[in-house]
Amino acid sequence: MPNPPPPQPAEPAEITRRKYLSHEASVKSIGSLYYLSATLCLFSAIIGPFLHKESLGSSRLLSSLLLMGFAVGFFYMGKQFCALNPKIRIAGVVLACIGLIGFPIGTLVNAYILYLLLSKKGKYIFSDEYKEIILETPHVKYKMSKIVLFFAWLMVGLMLLAVFFTIFHR
Repeated sequence: MPNPPPPQPAEPAEITRRKYLSHEASVKSIGSLYYLSATLCLFSAIIGPFLHKESLGSSRLLSSLLLMGFAVGFFYMGKQFCALNPKIRIAGVVLACIGLIGFPIGTLVNAYILYLLLSKKGKYIFSDEYKEIILETPHVKYKMSKIVLFFAWLMVGLMLLAVFFTIFHR
């Protein structure tokens, strides 16, 4: 039985990509948070008027339109974060600074987002050089551990349960 060929040494682009891959995945997860926010805003805009029938018609319409506007904005931001568009870093930093007010959870989450966006690694993954590396290494993918994935889905399930409990508890 012949011996398998020795593994080929990794290319410099692949080495760089693997070095920054965890940070890249974390920044893209900010995009997922914005997608989740967009979904919740849209859901609230659609369902909200049916839950608060006692409020005035024009204020219900205005709040629904405002929530739909937020949903569109959050969806756009999520898409730009997932695409690692460098222009979204400024908006992300501004919103994370505002989010620091939400003590204690908002402070912790937004401090982490600021770290992801403003650190040396964060600046690099938004660079044109890193975009080239991504194009050269499409085979390099981030693998989330099964434990983290389990807890992520658990959190989503608990959030959905809380939303449905709020809606149907009335």
